[in-house]
Amino acid sequence: RYPHAQVIAHEFTAKAFQSPLMDYAKPASEEDAARQKERLAKLLATGRNASGETLSQQQKAFYQYSLDYFDLINAQIAAIKIPQPTRTFASSVTLDLGGRRVELHHFGKGNTKGDIVAYLPDARILLAGDVIVRPTPYGFGSYPEDWAGVLKRIKSLHVDMIVPGHGEVLTDAAYIDTLISTLTLVVDTVGKAVSDGLSLDETRTALDWSAIEPQFTNCDPLLAQLFEIWFKTPIVEAQYTLATGGDNEALAPDATEPNQH
Repeated sequence: RYPHAQVIAHEFTAKAFQSPLMDYAKPASEEDAARQKERLAKLLATGRNASGETLSQQQKAFYQYSLDYFDLINAQIAAIKIPQPTRTFASSVTLDLGGRRVELHHFGKGNTKGDIVAYLPDARILLAGDVIVRPTPYGFGSYPEDWAGVLKRIKSLHVDMIVPGHGEVLTDAAYIDTLISTLTLVVDTVGKAVSDGLSLDETRTALDWSAIEPQFTNCDPLLAQLFEIWFKTPIVEAQYTLATGGDNEALAPDATEPNQH
């Protein structure tokens, strides 16, 4: 539809597009798809999860939606074409879009090594991508300490509105502050656990989420489930990998590095 559009990416992202890091952007095989759909159907039929707990109405609606749209979503994933960026940059670039100034910034590693935010100074609007996702952030393969620094850089801008990668628009920094304190907790707790020689599983147990989790889930059982899957489990592994000398996004994965995916 837009054959002359530029694809602008951070230097690392451009390399990642051509690497095995993009293998996740593939549809499920017929066998995997059948197993996943069977699992969803079983959850809905029994009304209970794998632990035997009764599903909430929100969880039932989520699973029904996932089952109803499974084939459509898998087909859309199959149609994905990974683009070749036409322009790359390392730290920042300024665009003129019909007289409107748009600044693209890479403030450092965050949810990925190549995160970019877009800033519109005249409107005081920031498009954050997955550096900010609410109500449940994504912790997969991320860089918690650097990520907290990126969020602090965002807070230093003159911004009235932040459009997250997913979720409702932000008009203040309260959620960002919560995310910064959460990432700091992960860094500090995992760092001590590694110093004490704890394993990854032992480190997970050492991290106390009781004061943090309700700020993201508001005690909703579905949000609690997603917070566990999308953030708690992967963020601890991501920081543990870094704290033990690994790399969460190696372009040439080395099997000798810990916790490589």
